[in-house]
Amino acid sequence: MRVVLCTLCACGFLVACSGSGGGLGNSRDGGSAGAIFGSSSGSGSGGNSTNSGSSSSTGGQGSAGVSLQVDSVSSPASLGGLTPSSGTFYLVVDMTLKNTGASMALPVSSIFFSLETTQNLVITSSPAQASNACSSSVSVASGGQNECQIVFEVPAGQTAATLKYDDMRGDTASASVPAVPTPSAACETWVGWLTDSSSTSACRSCLLSTESGDAGPCAAAVEAYGASCTAHGGGVSQCASTPDQVCSCELTADSASCHGLFDTLMGCIVSSCTSSCQ
Repeated sequence: MRVVLCTLCACGFLVACSGSGGGLGNSRDGGSAGAIFGSSSGSGSGGNSTNSGSSSSTGGQGSAGVSLQVDSVSSPASLGGLTPSSGTFYLVVDMTLKNTGASMALPVSSIFFSLETTQNLVITSSPAQASNACSSSVSVASGGQNECQIVFEVPAGQTAATLKYDDMRGDTASASVPAVPTPSAACETWVGWLTDSSSTSACRSCLLSTESGDAGPCAAAVEAYGASCTAHGGGVSQCASTPDQVCSCELTADSASCHGLFDTLMGCIVSSCTSSCQ
């Protein structure tokens, strides 16, 4: 049941897939499409519900006269027709900055904000613009507040923890960022192996065999995801038009439960093929 890898090949995305016979090569034949970008042989309920990838939070700590609150976060697959850099995902933070007594107006330009992850990375804002982007021409005087959105490009596998504000004049604040589903790190590894033209034949053979047939080590995970999430055109089957962004697209397309099944599938494939592909 080669229902995962060869569907990417049908989109002209793979360097290591064949249309039907089990061999390796470059193929754009869609004949082998299945669970990831096509229908599954399973008979599940379809899994057409969408994961909004959003959550809300409360305010945080700041220096005297400054209050910062994270109102919500989301992780869209694209913004204004743009997609995040390979190996990253967009995180849009909707926040409110209040001046509760600072003597100087507080600038709300995104350059004064950063995002710290639980893995201790500090990420500066992205030039990508959300619908209610923070303006570089706006500042908040004492007694005022401003709600706007800041975009970050977060490396796959990182978990956002804290939004930080520093106007470089001594006014600082921070607020916790609520958990939001993030693209599967295993998916990013999988796509990297699939699209690497220098991948060995052993790596390519492993990627094809891990989910092919009842004997494949990941066949159960393939069946679980396909039957529940893509059987009726739902889930990651909606991502065929952007195969190079399948990991971030899947996050938006899948429900929370289907995202868990997809992550399990990707983890199984990567675990099975690490020795062959690294």
